Amino acid sequence: MEKYFGEKIVLKNIADSASLSPVFFHTVFVSIKHCSPAEYLLNIRISSAKRFLRGTSRPLVEIAVQCGFGSQAYFCCVFKKITGVSPKKYRDEKQLLL
Repeated sequence: MEKYFGEKIVLKNIADSASLSPVFFHTVFVSIKHCSPAEYLLNIRISSAKRFLRGTSRPLVEIAVQCGFGSQAYFCCVFKKITGVSPKKYRDEKQLLL
């Protein structure tokens, strides 16, 4: 997931690549990672977005697409829900520290 986080990732495809059923893969994944595959992927995407926001001046729409979000609006909504601040505010605060 770390390698392909910017692409559409489907549980069935991941399970197939491991020669497991989606239900069994999900169960094993949760027992090892202590979160669902979807939560794990979302955390990877948000972590990557944070790096882009801190280290680049790329537009939010570009970061959203590069991190695998379907739209800038969805990216902003999810980012704020997880971090407590909007991507723009996060960027402004973190760039002040540099």
